[in-house]
Amino acid sequence: MPCLTGCPNAREEAQAGICADCAQPIYHGEEMVDIDGTLYHLECVERMSTVELLALMGYTVCAAET
Repeated sequence: MPCLTGCPNAREEAQAGICADCAQPIYHGEEMVDIDGTLYHLECVERMSTVELLALMGYTVCAAET
């Protein structure tokens, strides 16, 4: 029987990386997004606004000039 989380005898799960949004580990098998080499949980990206997503992809939202 595996140890409960927090047990000093529990094996650490293998991590794929750290989410740049929430700073929590991304574990193997979890859905993630790789934007130019920066990793995010899919659920973190889904919570972002369109403007935040555009900024992650290097786009800037600005007012039109007249």
